[in-house]
Amino acid sequence: MIRHGGDLSRAISIYGGDANDWLDLSTGISPWSYPICQFSPDTWRDLPPPIYELLETAASYYQCDTKDIIATPGSQLAIRLIPQFYQSPVRVALPVIGYQEHAHSWRQAGHRIRGYRNIAELEDLVLTQQIEHCVVINPNNPTAEFVSNDQLQTLSRKLSGLMIVDEAFSDLANAVLNYEEHGNIVRLKSLGKFFGLAGARIGFVISKHPILKQLNHLLEPWSLSAPSIELACQALDDSQWQHEQRARINHHAKLQRNLMSLVSARLEHARLVDQGLFFSVFANHECIEELHNALAQKKVWSRLGDKYTNVHGGSEIWLRLSLAGDRLADLANALDINLPVLRKEKI
Repeated sequence: MIRHGGDLSRAISIYGGDANDWLDLSTGISPWSYPICQFSPDTWRDLPPPIYELLETAASYYQCDTKDIIATPGSQLAIRLIPQFYQSPVRVALPVIGYQEHAHSWRQAGHRIRGYRNIAELEDLVLTQQIEHCVVINPNNPTAEFVSNDQLQTLSRKLSGLMIVDEAFSDLANAVLNYEEHGNIVRLKSLGKFFGLAGARIGFVISKHPILKQLNHLLEPWSLSAPSIELACQALDDSQWQHEQRARINHHAKLQRNLMSLVSARLEHARLVDQGLFFSVFANHECIEELHNALAQKKVWSRLGDKYTNVHGGSEIWLRLSLAGDRLADLANALDINLPVLRKEKI
């Protein structure tokens, strides 16, 4: 089974307590959600309306053409369906560290997987024609690696198949991306992370590739609920809230970055990266696993990653913490622990 963040029931089954006792920092979802509007009874009773307004609003927000975007019930469904459009086995490059549903979906569809650990390794796979398709998580979760739009377009022109770019965490950067691009790029968007609306299950696929119409054909009609459509329209159109959300996240991320820097400095050969909505510490197994367990004893649930081989041939593991927001003091208290793998000084 693929492990995901947000599995607080697993934490409770191992370490005890109930949901109210825990600070769940395992997901990367913003601690502040877009405010939920009051829905009329008709919204729940009637069939969902046509999504023209939603697509126009989303196209304006993502700065693309309305004909190049479709709405999905979360980006996860697109991740699962796209590999199934290819009947014969193909070769696809996927990040070794990243959202594992991508690899699972391509593998389940019978395709051959080639892993890459950074963009340089992906470039080599593309240039030597070892693959037809690739997946780029941008920025990557949990490595926070970001690939520029120019780099993506350059690579896509040398790729015979699709370049799927998962941009679930891209909203925080507020970067205007150039969609006048090579037609084999397929971008996946989500309202789950930055907007804090993972439960609404709203995502978008943006592309000039014919696969967009194939995907949309499977989704129509009524693949999105009426409340989710209404809420997504409001969130994507509310530029004032988006501006305030970015400022709020960036402010709290700076505070948590300072705290996490002190923590990583106390771990042997540790490396800290962050994207603003999450912070990841990479180190040896003993350090990371003990930190994860110690935090859990303090009722803070983190995302413990899988072991992997780094570019230097060493074995590492990672731990990711979401942005704690207004509960940073609770995280700081939990991190004030005397681990055998840490030096003695206090945080």
